[in-house]
Amino acid sequence: MYRVKVDGKEILVNRTRVSAYPINRVWQGMQRPLDQTEEAYFVSFDLDSGVAELEITVDDGFESFELRPLAIGLSAATNGNTISLMLKKPLQFTVEVDGHHHALHVFANPPAKKPEGDLLYFGKGEHDAGLIWLESNQTLYLEEGAVVYGVIFAKDAENIKVMGRGVLNSSPYRRGNDDGRGGQEVRDALAKRGLSQKDISYSGSLVLYHCKNVLIEGVTLIDSMFWTLIVRNRCRDITIDNIKIVGQWRYNSDGIDICNSQNILVKNSFIRSFDDCIVARGAYLDGEDGSLENVRVENCVLWCDWGIALEIWCGDKDTQVRNIVFEKNYIIRLSMCAIDIRTWFGSPDILVEDVLYKDIYIDPEGAYATPVFGSQMEEVCGAPSGYRPHLLTIIADKLGKNLGNQAFEPEQPEGRFHLLYRNITLDHIVYTGAPLPVRIEEQEGILEIQNVTVAQSDCITL
Repeated sequence: MYRVKVDGKEILVNRTRVSAYPINRVWQGMQRPLDQTEEAYFVSFDLDSGVAELEITVDDGFESFELRPLAIGLSAATNGNTISLMLKKPLQFTVEVDGHHHALHVFANPPAKKPEGDLLYFGKGEHDAGLIWLESNQTLYLEEGAVVYGVIFAKDAENIKVMGRGVLNSSPYRRGNDDGRGGQEVRDALAKRGLSQKDISYSGSLVLYHCKNVLIEGVTLIDSMFWTLIVRNRCRDITIDNIKIVGQWRYNSDGIDICNSQNILVKNSFIRSFDDCIVARGAYLDGEDGSLENVRVENCVLWCDWGIALEIWCGDKDTQVRNIVFEKNYIIRLSMCAIDIRTWFGSPDILVEDVLYKDIYIDPEGAYATPVFGSQMEEVCGAPSGYRPHLLTIIADKLGKNLGNQAFEPEQPEGRFHLLYRNITLDHIVYTGAPLPVRIEEQEGILEIQNVTVAQSDCITL
């Protein structure tokens, strides 16, 4: 569908699978039918000279196009069925012709740095790697042009790196009874490492479990069987820079989940997910306890096909979530909610405090199909019905005992929960489309909300 040139040289256009629209909203928890998906495309290249001329030719022609995020102000010229523009710095954006179907995702990277030391190296071409287990002081490098079919896992490791411009493709691996190629082998290999069944079922494309001093830079992650990039169980000092997550179409395919960890930086990255884009989670998974602290997400581009773009989430364990900053992030499409703080199931003691959303730019969006939750696969969304996603929610939801698979017991009597959210600041939230709902809901005896500050955000009316 697309042909792309950078400085006159044609580059590879990759195909991947994403959610179609409208989509089936029935949540079975495992695999989605393929007829609910469509093809999308992406290109990745380095700006070695600092600038580049980009030419995008649409084989079938087009009547209109958009470059998103709109807020970064990219301009382009057209000549017939070719779109041309100059790139003066590394960035990520989408090219959408005649609507958002079959979009082209463009990843312009800073020059790659090839590390030295104890390297696990994958060069150009396809590699059937299965489980890649990283030990302390190792660096995994995926060269540009490498496509590695596998999953990456590190546990109790320190001083590790995952770098390069290659692609980690987890498409062979499935959840539930649909094993696909190699799915069972990976689960067996994780079990031999002493991981619990829940550990294994909550595994994704790249998992850090109780690791410290980690750099993840430059790689592209596609088609995770669950949450894509997971930082969990008291990880510390983790930097995630210039990663690209696209090609997520399965249920629960979050982008980045930061769970019960400290000192986490996510920057300069692109995420398109079928479920939440970035989630800061308190203690929830096996072996987790304590706090989530000092998380910063900056200069990221988010496309949320289903779910929540920027979320803080607590579950059924006592936990503290504090000092969370989302700054200068771009939400180019959303379906349910842009900004969200919530507790599901609930515990006797949950604290969320000192949260800042600053310079959040949300592109205008047309009407979405109304979300449908049901138990029958034939229950599907129809044509867009005028449903508007939420701009902001700060709530407690589905309070009760977690019974698994999203089942829960009814709400317990007052006094069972002690949930406190305080010191939440929204500073310069920009949205120029039709008004979106805002929901901030305190619950007497259960959830207390203190000190919500809104500044320079005309799109939010409390």
